[in-house]
Amino acid sequence: MPDGHVARLNAVEYAAQAERLLDAVLLTPAGSLQGRAGIRPGGLAVSIGGSPESVIVAPGVGVINTGSNADGSYRFAIPAAVSKPLGARPSAGTSRIDLVVARVLDADIPALSTTQREVQIEIVTGIPGAAPNAPALPPASLLLKQLTVPASGSIAVGGIVPRTVASGGVLPVASVAERDALPAYDGLVVYVEAIDDLQVRRDGAWVTVTPTRPQAGTESITVGSSTNPVSKNVTFPTPFDTTPRVVVNQIQGDSTFYHAWVSPGSVTPTGFNLSAKKTGPSGVSAIAIDWIALPSTS
Repeated sequence: MPDGHVARLNAVEYAAQAERLLDAVLLTPAGSLQGRAGIRPGGLAVSIGGSPESVIVAPGVGVINTGSNADGSYRFAIPAAVSKPLGARPSAGTSRIDLVVARVLDADIPALSTTQREVQIEIVTGIPGAAPNAPALPPASLLLKQLTVPASGSIAVGGIVPRTVASGGVLPVASVAERDALPAYDGLVVYVEAIDDLQVRRDGAWVTVTPTRPQAGTESITVGSSTNPVSKNVTFPTPFDTTPRVVVNQIQGDSTFYHAWVSPGSVTPTGFNLSAKKTGPSGVSAIAIDWIALPSTS
């Protein structure tokens, strides 16, 4: 009696469910036997057009799950653009939320209650109201976009669509919240769009692994009439992994009369202390200073 499935052996017939379970090793994990549901980046874009109004879904591929780990994951492809008619506009004073989904129909899965075996693009029409709610997703479906349909005017196309990549690939996520909702494991690499950061899961925590780029900015310091130094703390927009090298350049105020510098020993991976003082007759009391932080090469 076999304990599982193995790919591939001669003279062995493979059920579709077994093939889907074996696919899990090729997909971003989302459980022991499933891949992460989502679209492959760059495909299945949703737009509104035509007359009468229609929803147009561009070609693309993705992954759909049923919600049952034992069913495995369905890889699907939409090879050509699909157009689906949009329902009539709701009455004045109301709006409606519709969902555009890709849906798998599989007669072999009793919970799906279907006799078909295919993938379809569907519009799930919501109930109009003054403050409408989104309808429920059908089983074995993937949200492609959420539409807010007013009585008249433009239809808003929104919603965050999950993306998926091959196992070991860099997974794009929209936000830190989406990253934190992942079934994370050490070695998972994500790109967090909201903070423009490439991160890896290491020892149970997220660590920035973006090849550190230089960071730059401009600061203003009011020096006044005294020759005593005036200082201010500067915080880098994104922390460095190691202590960078900071260079400053005075861009406003005669450098004959003012001098700016980085306070010795003040540079850390998160920022530095910037100082300036008057060195001659008064020019302008507020001076502007450009700075650039260069990643350490050691």
